[in-house]
Amino acid sequence: MRLLHTSDWHLGRALAGERLIEDQAYALDQLIEAAKDFRPDAVVISGDVYDRALPPPEAVALLDHVLSELVLGLDLHVVLIPGNHDSRERLAFASRLLERNRLHIAGRREAFKWIELAGASGPCRILALPYLEPAEAREILGRPELEDHEAALRAALSQALAEEGGGRIVLAAHAFVAGGEPSDSERALSVGGTGAVAPDCLAGFCYVALGHLHRAQSVAEERCEYSGALLKYSFAEAEQQKSVNLVEIAPEGSLRLERRPLRPRRELRCLEGRFDDLMRATPPGVDREDLLSVKLLDERPVLDAAARLRERYPNLLQLSQPALLAPGSQGVRPAPGPAQDHMELFEDFFRQVAGRPLAAEERAELEAALEELRRQEQRS
Repeated sequence: MRLLHTSDWHLGRALAGERLIEDQAYALDQLIEAAKDFRPDAVVISGDVYDRALPPPEAVALLDHVLSELVLGLDLHVVLIPGNHDSRERLAFASRLLERNRLHIAGRREAFKWIELAGASGPCRILALPYLEPAEAREILGRPELEDHEAALRAALSQALAEEGGGRIVLAAHAFVAGGEPSDSERALSVGGTGAVAPDCLAGFCYVALGHLHRAQSVAEERCEYSGALLKYSFAEAEQQKSVNLVEIAPEGSLRLERRPLRPRRELRCLEGRFDDLMRATPPGVDREDLLSVKLLDERPVLDAAARLRERYPNLLQLSQPALLAPGSQGVRPAPGPAQDHMELFEDFFRQVAGRPLAAEERAELEAALEELRRQEQRS
């Protein structure tokens, strides 16, 4: 049995105001090519297909294109579950009709969905478990005592496995499994708590296709896998390699896993250096179209730094200058008294920003600039 496991597409997402829909389409074209090469029995999409419950039209159009290519173009089964970013009801629209065409969407008002696959190496069942808020689980399962995510997951699995018919079983779920390494681009599953579930909830499956965490990783054991997000959705993920999981499950249940890399249309990079150096030459390996976060190492403020840097780096999305946030720079400056002239005001401001007093050379430059301003005022 062959599966292509992917998750966390977040279609419609932006990064620091930069729309990523074309970058997402570029990565999904590679997913379609991977499906052509690997010829899986099913493509499993483990939640967070969209970035928000009401996605923009271009995100809906892109999902329609990808699913059409996989189901109609390649004759593949696709198993899709909603994540915590998705609207269950919107994602599951027409799901009963689509199931006849090998598109299996778990959602609606159900806690789980079983999908039967007849692979070349024998049958396999996929248990598709939509993301459940505890409040939803209490209502759908009729279990008012369920208080947290782990209790909800255990209850849904218990009810589903009561219908289990033996043989190979794969679980598709969207959850934060304890021991997994999160990224800073994920939305927390709970307020005031971790929202985590214990790994032993997931025991007994041939393979667990997880979604939610954006870093590709194994948790607890090799059979429990996060495929990771489609793209890097935070500069903290700049060094991560995004991929999809190609999974082969032998008739006796042994597993072979390969992570197939996805090439980004535009790479995310974090640069640091002095302003003049960055303007003088582009660092090795950096492409003009890369999406950049830049840390300036200059100690003095740089006039209009972002606009000037964008002349060389048009996709500069973040800019910081740590020296301007030195100790003491965030203190509250006292209101100036009547005796403070322009020099005193600037010296006070500079001390707050730079965390040190003006040097003699800097003071002389400022005095010369102020003198020139006085002359201009007298001439006008």
